[in-house]
Amino acid sequence: MKKPVKIAIVTTHPVHYFQSMYRVINSHPDLDVTALFLSNFGMEKHYDPEFDTEVEWESTQFAGYKWKVLSKQDTDSSLNGFFSVVCPGIWREITQSDYDIIWLHGYNYLGLILAFVAAKFAKKKIFYRSETHLRLSRSPLKRIARDTALRIYFRMIDGFLAIGTLNRRYYETLGVPACKITLVPYTVDNEKFYPVATLQNASRRDKLSAYGLDPNLPTIIYCSKFSVRKNPELVLRAFHQFCGGDQRANLLMAGSGPLLDSVKKTAETLDCSNIYFTGFVNQNELPSLLQCGNLFVLASENEPWGLVINEAMASGMPILSTSSIGSAYDLVEDGVNGKHLPELSIDCIAQHLATLTRDSEELRVMGLKSLEKMSEWNYQKCLDGVVKNLQATGFNIRHLQNDTTSDDI
Repeated sequence: MKKPVKIAIVTTHPVHYFQSMYRVINSHPDLDVTALFLSNFGMEKHYDPEFDTEVEWESTQFAGYKWKVLSKQDTDSSLNGFFSVVCPGIWREITQSDYDIIWLHGYNYLGLILAFVAAKFAKKKIFYRSETHLRLSRSPLKRIARDTALRIYFRMIDGFLAIGTLNRRYYETLGVPACKITLVPYTVDNEKFYPVATLQNASRRDKLSAYGLDPNLPTIIYCSKFSVRKNPELVLRAFHQFCGGDQRANLLMAGSGPLLDSVKKTAETLDCSNIYFTGFVNQNELPSLLQCGNLFVLASENEPWGLVINEAMASGMPILSTSSIGSAYDLVEDGVNGKHLPELSIDCIAQHLATLTRDSEELRVMGLKSLEKMSEWNYQKCLDGVVKNLQATGFNIRHLQNDTTSDDI
């Protein structure tokens, strides 16, 4: 019997978005996946400064693949700074193992660098995946220093797993040959959201009524952290300008963060009665929340990806966002399943809200196009990209019958 290729995926901590991907990759008969978590951060209830609340994520789904937590830290600690995740135990785990591939997610913690050095010392093949792209804002000096170091670092990586087009272009700009890059897209568990898109309208009406919103009006959803780079107040003020004092639509603002109180005060000052703030929304509550929406808006700056766009599209919503958001660049086709904002201003957002909510049938069709797109942007695509990169690296891995062979991005 052929020995499966053993892949160790090294991340700082369990990330619930990745769990289903590990499971799907591990389901391939030629692959054996182990997730190596450098810390237990997020596994227990903890304070999240960006959400500005105590967070206890739903149980991360560890079934379907092997996993290890290599070090523990206080629940009050945070992943903030290069030395916040060290994990010396990763050296022994890698150098004294029979892993064939060490898959690193990022480089910005000492523990990840230690894993890289251990992999090179043990002569393991290294795969790399991260979120960075060229449109993210960086100071010129920091960009030059980082990119110079990464050009050297990337020469020692065997395969690159791009999360999308902007991420792929970033690798290529830093000298990575195209033959080393395959698409392993940032995606979510679409099936958690698909049923929501087909729920009866009565359920949506009941929820909106419970929020004190008019179910007969189109509902715009903002769902993100209330932080500066997410621009929640900009969205609020644009919505108020669009409404012009009339009840033209609802705005459902979901999430928490340091700006939540100030945004609420702005809403009170503007006397907007057709706005509802849900506060922090856990992942298991998100599908039922998104069923309330007809249009999703994300006005972030400096956003590497933005997985909430995946979730909104899998729920059947069109998207209004900037094209510099990583996910919007790949997933939002201007005029087909949403619109790209040419600028982040109150006037621009308000104008697009007015245009998009004018025709309910057009919104519905755009939402269906979002669903179509998400049917192709899934965990199977992740498996395809991993298999293709393994083949290019010299491993004898089969393409299963339902695998796709294209990874063009």
